Amino acid sequence: MVHDIRSGYASEFLRGAGDEAARNGYSVLLCNTDDLYVHADFHASQILNYGISGLIYMPTAASAEKNSAIVERFRRRDIPVILFDREIPGQSLDFVTSDNYRGAYDLTCFLIAQGHRKIAITLSTIFSSENARFMGYRQALADHGIPFDPANNFTFQERLIESPFEQFARKILAQRDHYTAIFAGNDAMAHIIYRISRELGIEIPDQLSLVGYDDLPVTHMHRIALTTIHQPIYEMGQESMKLLIRRMNGEGGEPNRIELRSHLVDRGSVLALQSTFPLPSNTDTKLHDGINSNHEDAL
Repeated sequence: MVHDIRSGYASEFLRGAGDEAARNGYSVLLCNTDDLYVHADFHASQILNYGISGLIYMPTAASAEKNSAIVERFRRRDIPVILFDREIPGQSLDFVTSDNYRGAYDLTCFLIAQGHRKIAITLSTIFSSENARFMGYRQALADHGIPFDPANNFTFQERLIESPFEQFARKILAQRDHYTAIFAGNDAMAHIIYRISRELGIEIPDQLSLVGYDDLPVTHMHRIALTTIHQPIYEMGQESMKLLIRRMNGEGGEPNRIELRSHLVDRGSVLALQSTFPLPSNTDTKLHDGINSNHEDAL
Protein backbone atom coordinates (compact mmCIF):
# COMPACT_ATOMS: atom_id res chain seq x y z
CA MET A 1 0.00 0.00 0.00
CA VAL A 2 1.41 3.38 -1.02
CA HIS A 3 0.37 6.91 -0.15
CA ASP A 4 -0.09 8.41 -3.63
CA ILE A 5 0.43 6.54 -6.88
CA ARG A 6 0.64 9.87 -8.74
CA SER A 7 3.85 10.80 -6.98
CA GLY A 8 7.21 9.99 -8.49
CA TYR A 9 8.18 8.58 -5.10
CA ALA A 10 5.57 5.82 -5.17
CA SER A 11 6.26 4.83 -8.78
CA GLU A 12 10.02 4.60 -8.20
CA PHE A 13 9.52 2.57 -5.03
CA LEU A 14 7.15 0.22 -6.84
CA ARG A 15 9.67 -0.30 -9.64
CA GLY A 16 12.23 -1.47 -7.10
CA ALA A 17 9.78 -3.69 -5.22
CA GLY A 18 8.24 -5.05 -8.42
CA ASP A 19 11.57 -5.88 -10.04
CA GLU A 20 12.72 -7.74 -6.93
CA ALA A 21 9.40 -9.59 -6.66
CA ALA A 22 9.55 -10.69 -10.31
CA ARG A 23 13.10 -11.98 -9.88
CA ASN A 24 11.75 -14.26 -7.16
CA GLY A 25 8.60 -15.41 -8.92
CA TYR A 26 6.11 -13.09 -7.21
CA SER A 27 3.63 -10.53 -8.52
CA VAL A 28 2.77 -7.25 -6.82
CA LEU A 29 -0.75 -5.98 -6.13
CA LEU A 30 -0.85 -2.18 -5.79
CA CYS A 31 -3.21 -0.30 -3.47
CA ASN A 32 -3.34 3.51 -3.29
CA THR A 33 -4.45 5.03 0.02
CA ASP A 34 -4.23 8.79 -0.69
CA ASP A 35 -2.76 8.88 2.83
CA LEU A 36 -6.23 8.17 4.27
CA TYR A 37 -7.04 5.53 6.87
CA VAL A 38 -10.47 4.84 5.36
CA HIS A 39 -8.84 3.88 2.06
CA ALA A 40 -6.20 1.74 3.77
CA ASP A 41 -8.89 -0.03 5.77
CA PHE A 42 -10.93 -0.73 2.63
CA HIS A 43 -7.93 -2.10 0.75
CA ALA A 44 -6.96 -4.24 3.74
CA SER A 45 -10.38 -5.90 3.66
CA GLN A 46 -10.14 -6.54 -0.06
CA ILE A 47 -6.62 -7.93 -0.24
CA LEU A 48 -7.07 -10.14 2.81
CA ASN A 49 -9.77 -11.90 0.80
CA TYR A 50 -7.33 -12.42 -2.08
CA GLY A 51 -5.06 -14.61 0.01
CA ILE A 52 -1.93 -12.47 -0.23
CA SER A 53 1.38 -13.72 1.18
CA GLY A 54 2.74 -10.45 2.59
CA LEU A 55 2.28 -6.69 2.83
CA ILE A 56 4.59 -3.70 2.32
CA TYR A 57 2.86 -0.78 3.99
CA MET A 58 3.49 2.95 3.98
CA PRO A 59 1.54 4.23 7.02
CA THR A 60 -1.10 6.85 6.29
CA ALA A 61 -1.49 10.30 7.81
CA ALA A 62 -3.87 8.80 10.40
CA SER A 63 -3.01 8.21 14.05
CA ALA A 64 -0.62 5.54 15.28
CA GLU A 65 -3.63 3.65 16.65
CA LYS A 66 -5.36 3.52 13.27
CA ASN A 67 -2.21 2.52 11.41
CA SER A 68 -1.57 -0.15 14.04
CA ALA A 69 -5.10 -1.45 13.50
CA ILE A 70 -4.32 -1.96 9.80
CA VAL A 71 -1.11 -3.82 10.59
CA GLU A 72 -2.75 -6.03 13.23
CA ARG A 73 -5.36 -7.27 10.75
CA PHE A 74 -2.54 -8.91 8.80
CA ARG A 75 -0.48 -10.05 11.77
CA ARG A 76 -3.48 -11.90 13.23
CA ARG A 77 -3.40 -14.05 10.10
CA ASP A 78 0.39 -14.50 10.31
CA ILE A 79 0.92 -12.40 7.19
CA PRO A 80 4.28 -10.59 7.42
CA VAL A 81 4.26 -6.79 7.19
CA ILE A 82 7.14 -4.51 6.19
CA LEU A 83 6.91 -0.77 6.88
CA PHE A 84 8.67 1.65 4.57
CA ASP A 85 9.52 5.34 4.81
CA ARG A 86 7.34 5.96 7.89
CA GLU A 87 7.36 4.24 11.25
CA ILE A 88 4.37 3.55 13.50
CA PRO A 89 5.05 4.44 17.15
CA GLY A 90 4.68 1.41 19.37
CA GLN A 91 4.98 -1.13 16.54
CA SER A 92 8.02 -3.42 16.35
CA LEU A 93 8.22 -4.32 12.67
CA ASP A 94 10.75 -4.62 9.87
CA PHE A 95 11.36 -1.13 8.55
CA VAL A 96 13.11 0.25 5.46
CA THR A 97 13.96 3.91 5.13
CA SER A 98 16.74 6.32 4.19
CA ASP A 99 18.89 8.44 6.49
CA ASN A 100 16.45 11.34 6.69
CA TYR A 101 18.14 13.00 9.65
CA ARG A 102 21.57 12.95 8.01
CA GLY A 103 20.22 14.00 4.62
CA ALA A 104 18.52 17.06 6.10
CA TYR A 105 21.58 17.84 8.18
CA ASP A 106 23.81 17.76 5.09
CA LEU A 107 21.36 19.84 3.06
CA THR A 108 21.17 22.50 5.77
CA CYS A 109 24.96 22.52 6.11
CA PHE A 110 25.16 23.04 2.35
CA LEU A 111 22.90 26.10 2.58
CA ILE A 112 24.96 27.45 5.46
CA ALA A 113 28.18 26.87 3.51
CA GLN A 114 26.67 28.97 0.71
CA GLY A 115 26.27 31.84 3.17
CA HIS A 116 22.64 31.41 4.22
CA ARG A 117 21.86 32.06 7.90
CA LYS A 118 18.12 32.67 7.69
CA ILE A 119 16.69 29.40 6.40
CA ALA A 120 12.95 28.78 6.43
CA ILE A 121 11.62 25.22 6.58
CA THR A 122 8.28 23.70 5.63
CA LEU A 123 7.26 20.06 6.03
CA SER A 124 4.73 17.85 7.80
CA THR A 125 5.92 16.67 11.20
CA ILE A 126 3.25 13.97 11.53
CA PHE A 127 5.43 11.58 9.51
CA SER A 128 8.53 10.06 11.12
CA SER A 129 10.60 10.62 7.96
CA GLU A 130 9.90 14.34 7.72
CA ASN A 131 10.12 14.80 11.47
CA ALA A 132 13.65 13.34 11.27
CA ARG A 133 14.44 15.89 8.55
CA PHE A 134 13.22 18.68 10.81
CA MET A 135 15.52 17.43 13.57
CA GLY A 136 18.47 17.26 11.16
CA TYR A 137 17.79 20.83 10.02
CA ARG A 138 17.70 22.09 13.60
CA GLN A 139 20.87 20.24 14.57
CA ALA A 140 22.77 21.69 11.62
CA LEU A 141 21.74 25.20 12.67
CA ALA A 142 22.80 24.52 16.26
CA ASP A 143 26.16 23.07 15.22
CA HIS A 144 26.91 26.31 13.34
CA GLY A 145 25.78 28.56 16.17
CA ILE A 146 22.70 29.75 14.30
CA PRO A 147 19.63 30.18 16.54
CA PHE A 148 16.43 28.46 15.48
CA ASP A 149 13.97 31.19 14.48
CA PRO A 150 10.30 30.27 15.07
CA ALA A 151 9.34 32.91 12.50
CA ASN A 152 10.97 30.72 9.82
CA ASN A 153 9.26 27.53 10.99
CA PHE A 154 6.47 26.70 8.54
CA THR A 155 5.96 23.09 9.59
CA PHE A 156 2.45 21.66 9.83
CA GLN A 157 0.71 18.54 11.13
CA GLU A 158 -1.41 17.17 8.32
CA ARG A 159 -0.97 15.41 5.00
CA LEU A 160 0.08 17.36 1.94
CA ILE A 161 -2.87 18.42 -0.22
CA GLU A 162 -1.90 20.49 -3.23
CA SER A 163 -4.58 23.20 -3.20
CA PRO A 164 -4.32 24.13 0.51
CA PHE A 165 -0.53 23.99 0.30
CA GLU A 166 -0.58 26.44 -2.61
CA GLN A 167 -2.26 28.95 -0.29
CA PHE A 168 0.21 28.11 2.46
CA ALA A 169 3.09 28.63 0.02
CA ARG A 170 1.80 32.13 -0.73
CA LYS A 171 1.78 32.82 3.01
CA ILE A 172 5.38 31.59 3.29
CA LEU A 173 6.52 33.69 0.34
CA ALA A 174 4.77 36.77 1.72
CA GLN A 175 7.23 36.63 4.61
CA ARG A 176 10.40 36.18 2.58
CA ASP A 177 12.04 39.25 4.09
CA HIS A 178 12.70 36.98 7.11
CA TYR A 179 14.83 34.44 5.22
CA THR A 180 17.09 33.96 2.17
CA ALA A 181 16.43 30.25 1.55
CA ILE A 182 13.61 27.74 1.92
CA PHE A 183 14.13 24.08 2.82
CA ALA A 184 11.05 22.25 1.52
CA GLY A 185 10.54 18.87 3.19
CA ASN A 186 9.98 17.10 -0.12
CA ASP A 187 10.20 17.85 -3.84
CA ALA A 188 6.41 18.08 -4.23
CA MET A 189 6.34 21.01 -1.80
CA ALA A 190 9.39 22.58 -3.42
CA HIS A 191 7.75 22.30 -6.85
CA ILE A 192 4.65 24.17 -5.63
CA ILE A 193 6.76 26.87 -3.96
CA TYR A 194 8.85 27.20 -7.13
CA ARG A 195 5.73 27.59 -9.29
CA ILE A 196 4.10 30.14 -6.99
CA SER A 197 7.38 32.06 -6.81
CA ARG A 198 7.38 32.44 -10.58
CA GLU A 199 3.77 33.63 -10.51
CA LEU A 200 4.77 36.29 -7.98
CA GLY A 201 7.81 37.36 -9.99
CA ILE A 202 10.31 35.97 -7.48
CA GLU A 203 13.38 34.68 -9.31
CA ILE A 204 15.06 31.50 -8.10
CA PRO A 205 17.87 31.52 -7.11
CA ASP A 206 18.64 35.23 -7.64
CA GLN A 207 15.98 36.46 -5.20
CA LEU A 208 15.31 33.29 -3.23
CA SER A 209 17.19 30.02 -2.80
CA LEU A 210 15.13 26.83 -2.67
CA VAL A 211 15.94 23.19 -1.95
CA GLY A 212 13.81 20.05 -1.85
CA TYR A 213 14.12 16.43 -0.80
CA ASP A 214 13.69 13.10 -2.70
CA ASP A 215 15.15 13.84 -6.18
CA LEU A 216 12.00 13.17 -8.18
CA PRO A 217 11.50 13.96 -11.90
CA VAL A 218 9.57 17.10 -10.88
CA THR A 219 12.91 18.68 -9.91
CA HIS A 220 13.61 19.25 -13.64
CA MET A 221 10.36 20.99 -14.52
CA HIS A 222 11.70 24.52 -14.09
CA ARG A 223 14.26 26.68 -15.87
CA ILE A 224 16.69 26.17 -12.99
CA ALA A 225 16.55 22.57 -11.80
CA LEU A 226 16.11 22.00 -8.08
CA THR A 227 18.91 21.31 -5.64
CA THR A 228 17.73 18.41 -3.51
CA ILE A 229 18.62 15.29 -1.56
CA HIS A 230 18.60 12.12 -3.64
CA GLN A 231 16.85 9.31 -1.80
CA PRO A 232 17.62 5.76 -3.02
CA ILE A 233 13.90 5.10 -3.50
CA TYR A 234 14.30 2.29 -6.03
CA GLU A 235 16.70 0.53 -3.67
CA MET A 236 14.28 1.05 -0.77
CA GLY A 237 11.69 -0.82 -2.81
CA GLN A 238 14.17 -3.61 -3.48
CA GLU A 239 15.20 -3.95 0.15
CA SER A 240 11.58 -3.91 1.33
CA MET A 241 10.71 -6.76 -1.02
CA LYS A 242 13.83 -8.73 -0.08
CA LEU A 243 12.85 -8.49 3.58
CA LEU A 244 9.27 -9.45 2.85
CA ILE A 245 10.28 -12.51 0.82
CA ARG A 246 12.56 -13.68 3.61
CA ARG A 247 9.71 -13.36 6.09
CA MET A 248 7.29 -15.12 3.73
CA ASN A 249 9.82 -17.96 3.48
CA GLY A 250 9.71 -18.41 7.24
CA GLU A 251 12.70 -16.43 8.45
CA GLY A 252 12.26 -15.43 12.08
CA GLY A 253 14.28 -13.19 14.36
CA GLU A 254 14.10 -9.65 15.63
CA PRO A 255 12.74 -6.87 13.39
CA ASN A 256 15.24 -5.40 10.94
CA ARG A 257 15.82 -1.69 10.43
CA ILE A 258 17.44 -0.86 7.09
CA GLU A 259 18.51 2.76 6.60
CA LEU A 260 19.97 3.56 3.18
CA ARG A 261 22.34 6.45 2.46
CA SER A 262 21.17 9.56 0.62
CA HIS A 263 23.25 12.25 -1.05
CA LEU A 264 22.95 15.91 -1.97
CA VAL A 265 22.50 16.91 -5.61
CA ASP A 266 23.43 20.53 -6.39
CA ARG A 267 21.62 21.73 -9.52
CA GLY A 268 21.78 25.50 -9.12
CA SER A 269 18.67 26.61 -7.21
CA VAL A 270 20.83 27.98 -4.38
CA LEU A 271 22.55 31.35 -4.65
CA ALA A 272 25.98 31.51 -3.03
CA LEU A 273 26.23 34.36 -0.55
CA GLN A 274 29.35 35.31 1.37
CA SER A 275 30.18 32.43 3.70
CA THR A 276 32.48 31.78 6.64
CA PHE A 277 31.45 28.15 7.10
CA PRO A 278 33.00 25.41 4.95
CA LEU A 279 30.93 22.43 3.81
CA PRO A 280 31.57 19.54 6.25
CA SER A 281 34.14 17.12 4.83
CA ASN A 282 31.86 14.12 5.39
CA THR A 283 28.96 15.58 3.39
CA ASP A 284 28.22 13.45 0.34
CA THR A 285 27.60 15.99 -2.44
CA LYS A 286 27.19 15.13 -6.10
CA LEU A 287 26.85 17.44 -9.07
CA HIS A 288 24.66 16.15 -11.87
CA ASP A 289 21.56 17.06 -13.79
CA GLY A 290 19.82 13.73 -14.13
CA ILE A 291 17.86 11.23 -12.11
CA ASN A 292 19.76 8.10 -11.14
CA SER A 293 18.36 5.55 -13.56
CA ASN A 294 20.98 2.81 -13.37
CA HIS A 295 18.41 0.19 -12.53
CA GLU A 296 17.83 -3.18 -14.06
CA ASP A 297 14.87 -3.40 -16.39
CA ALA A 298 11.77 -5.04 -14.96
CA LEU A 299 11.59 -8.75 -15.64
